[in-house]
Amino acid sequence: MVKSTVPDEEFDQPDEQLPRLSAEGKLAEPARIAIERQKAMGLAITFLRDDLVITQYPDGREEIIGRFARRPDWTPTHTLAGNNG
Repeated sequence: MVKSTVPDEEFDQPDEQLPRLSAEGKLAEPARIAIERQKAMGLAITFLRDDLVITQYPDGREEIIGRFARRPDWTPTHTLAGNNG
């Protein structure tokens, strides 16, 4: 069994901790583990590629199930690491 490298106490307040953990790159490994487990169980996975919402089935087929519409002026906060205002 693969164990996550993120300590349990980091998830005590997920609304406050998840953005920080994501910006620090600490969610990539737990996410990869979850995706591998889901695939091993023969389940489809759904993810975002560019602005497309895609479901990938166990046989490798991919289906575009939607488009993620962003506001034209929207910028993810994690890209503003050096900008506090």
